[in-house]
Amino acid sequence: LTGLMVFFDMTAGVLGMALGTASFILAWALPRFGAALTSLAWALAFLAMPLIGPISARLISSGAVDAFPLSWQMRIHTWSFVSERVAERPWIGWGMDASRTFKEQYVLSIYTVDTVPLHPHNAPLQVWLETGFVGVALLVAALLALTFLFLRQAPDLNSSTIRAATLSAALGVALVSFGVWQEWWVVTLMLTAGLVCLARKEPGNA
Repeated sequence: LTGLMVFFDMTAGVLGMALGTASFILAWALPRFGAALTSLAWALAFLAMPLIGPISARLISSGAVDAFPLSWQMRIHTWSFVSERVAERPWIGWGMDASRTFKEQYVLSIYTVDTVPLHPHNAPLQVWLETGFVGVALLVAALLALTFLFLRQAPDLNSSTIRAATLSAALGVALVSFGVWQEWWVVTLMLTAGLVCLARKEPGNA
């Protein structure tokens, strides 16, 4: 499956598989703490994501961005721009779906490109941009609650690996693709969460 994604240049899928595999291994090695560390790491990632802005800006100003594939160059430009907008309204953001209202453009190679093509192609940045720290804090609180839930439950190798791998695979894809509020994506995540819950049930206890 990963080979097919590489062949068809589906980088988001490859990233999701890589992060999911890494979390699977961590949860396998530490059945209780591995899953908790995974959710805690994602909570910190959501909080720190605006820091990707200065990094992106540095890549652009130095010309190093040109070494990346075109689709990644577009993302780097978008992340730099969006991080600047986040800094302008850090507490409550620009409003739900405000990503679509930014009409600035720039020239990339021979193309004229929207600075924000519908959404930032980075879930944490989109939440920061549209809902500010308030929205991010709610998501971080949910991830921290998940962390404590993992710590309280008895170690279970099968469920720990499934939960950690699924969480990282889903959020790994969301780091570079798909809008946060796209209905089909939200439904996919909800269905996945349901399947993970069913996978934890023992026969006869469904």
